[in-house]
Amino acid sequence: MSGEPVFTVIIPVFNKWQLTEACLRSLHTHSSLPFNIIVADNASTDETATELEPLGRSLFGERFRCIRFHENRNFGPACNAAAAAAKTTLLFFLNNATLIKPGWEPPFLDAHPDDPNHGGVVPLLLYPNDMGRP
Repeated sequence: MSGEPVFTVIIPVFNKWQLTEACLRSLHTHSSLPFNIIVADNASTDETATELEPLGRSLFGERFRCIRFHENRNFGPACNAAAAAAKTTLLFFLNNATLIKPGWEPPFLDAHPDDPNHGGVVPLLLYPNDMGRP
């Protein structure tokens, strides 16, 4: 992924290291455009506290940033803090239980026209029992 970051991925987390690791690996595997990534850690006490930074750096290099809070600030405040730290105007919020699939970038970027009244988009969520659905 070379070039200037097009957007910033924001992932708030609290524990659940296995989910976070799988999310980061899927994001790395199925992405081709340059982006920044900020993980807002709500004072995790599991492996997240020690494993997040090394894995994030190994997958995303200097484009990875971890904001670690001393207490659980919860989902919304963690998202807001990460958004305030972002260096791009286009933000992509993920839950750490999300697994990225191939081809996700074009629909995401196409859904953001240059319209100042456009505030955001909502993805199509596929749950394990929905996998046969178009």
